[in-house]
Amino acid sequence: MDEALELGAGGVEGGEDVKRWEVFGRLLGALEKVRQNPAYHPEGDALYHSLQVFELARERVAYDEESLLAALLHYVGKGIDAGDHVAAGVEALGKLYRSGRGG
Repeated sequence: MDEALELGAGGVEGGEDVKRWEVFGRLLGALEKVRQNPAYHPEGDALYHSLQVFELARERVAYDEESLLAALLHYVGKGIDAGDHVAAGVEALGKLYRSGRGG
């Protein structure tokens, strides 16, 4: 997962939008291995949950990129630190956005 964080923090010239989506893909890919508590998330892993939330958002706000990204990326921190996934997600995405490639 550190590779995704480094990719988000680097100062790459050109192709920034592609790099942003590479980081998102790496962060999301890690969620496939994160099992959820079945009492709250019977769908299983955190990636499947994130995709379900994204689909619900797409049905409601199809043209709101910020809301769609928030829905898709809301659990990415769980692939980094399940104990404090909010802080981990904020740090990972914050590095990406502070580098000037956030949107």
